[in-house]
Amino acid sequence: MKKNIRLIVVLLVIVLISTAIMSCTPKAPAVQDVPASEEKTENPPSGAKPLTGEASGFGDQFKEYYDEVIGLSGEAAFDYFMTLKDKGLTDREILKFFIHLPLADVDSDAKSLYVSDALDTYTVNYPYGATVDNYVWVPGTGTEFTGPLTKVLQKLPYTDYMALPAGKVGDPNKTYKVGVLTSGVRHPWGAAVSDAMLWQMNQFENIEVNYQEHLADDAKLSSIMDTFIAQKMDAIYLFPRGEAASGPAVRRALDAGIPVVAVDTLTGATNITVQVAGNFPSNGAQNAMYLIDQLHQEGSFEANMIFLRKPLGATNDALRTGHFLKVLSYFPEIKILQSYFDKNNRTEAFDNAQAALMAYDDIDIFMNLGDHEALAAIEAINLAGRMNSREGGKKIIILSNNDSRELLSKITSNDLDCAAPSTPLMGDIGSRMVARILAGETVPQYVVNPDILLITQDGRSLFGMKTMLVEDWIEYAYGPAVD
Repeated sequence: MKKNIRLIVVLLVIVLISTAIMSCTPKAPAVQDVPASEEKTENPPSGAKPLTGEASGFGDQFKEYYDEVIGLSGEAAFDYFMTLKDKGLTDREILKFFIHLPLADVDSDAKSLYVSDALDTYTVNYPYGATVDNYVWVPGTGTEFTGPLTKVLQKLPYTDYMALPAGKVGDPNKTYKVGVLTSGVRHPWGAAVSDAMLWQMNQFENIEVNYQEHLADDAKLSSIMDTFIAQKMDAIYLFPRGEAASGPAVRRALDAGIPVVAVDTLTGATNITVQVAGNFPSNGAQNAMYLIDQLHQEGSFEANMIFLRKPLGATNDALRTGHFLKVLSYFPEIKILQSYFDKNNRTEAFDNAQAALMAYDDIDIFMNLGDHEALAAIEAINLAGRMNSREGGKKIIILSNNDSRELLSKITSNDLDCAAPSTPLMGDIGSRMVARILAGETVPQYVVNPDILLITQDGRSLFGMKTMLVEDWIEYAYGPAVD
């Protein structure tokens, strides 16, 4: 009996000690979670944290359709896709249908590459879902500004997305120190995201910015992050290089109690304070939608394709490629000749395009994961005199992502077939999230950007979804003007 009493006393002491420890544990920066029963809501409320990736359930509304199409291929799959509008799907729902489309139950080069590159590792983890407060971008809205770094006149599209007035944030008597780490001006996209970030930061009078550039150097990124930690920054804004490289440094900052807002690229730190997501899934899906529509118009899905890709394992490369390949898995007639990777370097991309043209005489398609690859491919193809070298004198189909002014000029000149916008002029969203955190607001962990429609030469409809013309988006293009 005495032994039982002693045991009960010991257990009570353990419980009391555990409770005391938990009550003293410091809390992480405010991030609002939602109950498990609400996690699959199509339109989460303001501040809600959406699930990520294909496991989110945001494609569940199409399950009946997926069950019907998954075993189809070629012309039969195309015919099924053509019925989506008749099923009552809106343009937005048609795009979502293709984003969440599962791999086909048929063998293809696309399916093999998707599996061998383990692209599902990315598609199951990237933030999907509704925008905060169901924000819908309206053409024509936004704010013109001159880039603090580039001095280029541009227009921010999303200044009314979670808008925050200029002035002081949080404690008006305090100056907040924010460490900003970006890729810098080595690439036009990176320069533009820095422009957008700095412009917005400059609107907040009591935020002091320590701006640094990692220049795609993993060691430099880690070193600067550690310096920010040592300087006890109030927050860190990060445009990462990649998941593996930035993850440990971000975790060290979070462990030190410093909130981190990352923009565009994932960091590998699942407990990151805020991740502002790009629209990479819709980029890849829309390029695939265009390609199969174009091949159908030409009368055959038989085609040979070259990939010019970004660094292997980069978030934007993996997601764009993954969602592109999922759609193409329904068309086994499309053969993938080779994938070439570069380090976000136009000279390397040009060398890769030249190598492909020398290695293969029968290239029908160049799929480019970014604008610098597309521009390099066009230059190499024209230099080789191969633009109209397909069977019957048809033009090589050139697909791209991003939306620089230089790239869009190639659609106007009929060199480029289409471009899926992924605007860097959303860096201001991350700045507003930093300001909200400093003001003590509860913030969503994932901020999803709107999906912007594909830009094509003719503004065609793809399976009932209308695309844009260059003039519909040009005011939001980034980079210097093209004569």
